[in-house]
Amino acid sequence: MANGNIMCGGAIISPRYVITAAHCFLKREAFQENQCLQKKMPKAPCYYPPERFQVGILNNSGTRVPVQVVKLIAHPLFSINGRINDIALMKLSRPIRCGKLNAPICLPKRSRNKIGDNLIVAGWGKYSENNTEKKLREGRMTQVDKKKCVDGSESKARHYVCAVATETNQKSCFGDSGSAIFTKFETTGESTPRCPRT
Repeated sequence: MANGNIMCGGAIISPRYVITAAHCFLKREAFQENQCLQKKMPKAPCYYPPERFQVGILNNSGTRVPVQVVKLIAHPLFSINGRINDIALMKLSRPIRCGKLNAPICLPKRSRNKIGDNLIVAGWGKYSENNTEKKLREGRMTQVDKKKCVDGSESKARHYVCAVATETNQKSCFGDSGSAIFTKFETTGESTPRCPRT
């Protein structure tokens, strides 16, 4: 969250860290800054400072409690061009107390490349053109060949997990970037919006 607004999703991986997408922290000006368009981006001119962000953690009654972000750790090879390595960690100001509505997700022990796997995407993003969700929603997805998500680029395809919705309106959308795509026990990848206009 920034200024109380939902910017992106994320997944708790430990009491002090949340995994999300690196592009969620980019300054608007970064897209015009030459140094931000390089393969290795410097932090200062490209990213907003961590104190601008909070993570909204659900307590056991379902109320969102803000926790301040104190450090952003973007993948050192994240590039705006092509969105490869679009992953980041947020270090929180205090440990999250795990409960029935928030707990760390397991990270995969190996690469997930199983076409046909059933996946779940969850987030707080828009469910229609003008609305942001007030409650956490989930959608069922199926993993498909990576080439269906990447414009024929074999080198890009190896960096992605590609999934399609199994039912209408069950997909990631704007505001869901950085949310996890996961199987029953582990996270598989980060969500990038591919939401059709309605």
